[in-house]
Amino acid sequence: MDDYRSNNILPAWYGLTLTIAGAAGSITGNLVLEQSSQFELHQIFGSSDQDADTDFMPNNFSLSITDNSTGRQFMNIRIPQRNLCAPSNGGYRLLRPVIFPPLANLTFDALDLSAHANVITISLAGYKIYGGVQ
Repeated sequence: MDDYRSNNILPAWYGLTLTIAGAAGSITGNLVLEQSSQFELHQIFGSSDQDADTDFMPNNFSLSITDNSTGRQFMNIRIPQRNLCAPSNGGYRLLRPVIFPPLANLTFDALDLSAHANVITISLAGYKIYGGVQ
């Protein structure tokens, strides 16, 4: 049996690193998704170089996400790390996935909550869908 999903759908992760140079600073960064596929977002992960190894609920940044391709804002204010990302080893799993078109342009707006310089890593986990679902 030829299962089109095995040929057209692959697990995928997109990552973005945001570096905030000073305490309580903010930064925006863009992520442009791949041209050859749609991206179905299932999970959001986030961590910071200020996260302690023993802190299972770190809260060192807040973040907002905007899809510039459609103008959709995912939140009306920056959401704290522990609310948006949950523990980085568990991430936040969306109850309903979001599908982005090829070349979607996402903006991430981050604010430092650690009172230090901060390197933030955001990972989006999901699936690349090639050629449309049949």
